Amino acid sequence: MAGMKLSEESSKVMKDHIESYHPSVSHYRREHAPLRRYLPPELTVRSMYDDFIQKNPSAASYQTYRKMVSSLNISFTKLGQEECEECLSYDKHRHPENQSENCVECERWKSTSREHE
Repeated sequence: MAGMKLSEESSKVMKDHIESYHPSVSHYRREHAPLRRYLPPELTVRSMYDDFIQKNPSAASYQTYRKMVSSLNISFTKLGQEECEECLSYDKHRHPENQSENCVECERWKSTSREHE
């Protein structure tokens, strides 16, 4: 199997599985590593791969999966305060879902939150 190229379908299945963990962009690290995304350090490539193999037996080797994670520019780290000031302000202000109607502050945040996506 060494040297065999991963099929497009296998590659897509693997990428979809990795993306299912929702790697996130860091607000504060974006300036220094704009394309890097992060997963929590409690998660490991090994645990992700074990889950992948359970769902897709004999789909790819661990090394192939690990290389795919790396090629997607994903790191495992505990991020510090990751929300910008606007997001932190909203989190401190946030109402339960059903009570945010007619709240000027919530509406303002919703209108500017698209900038953070």
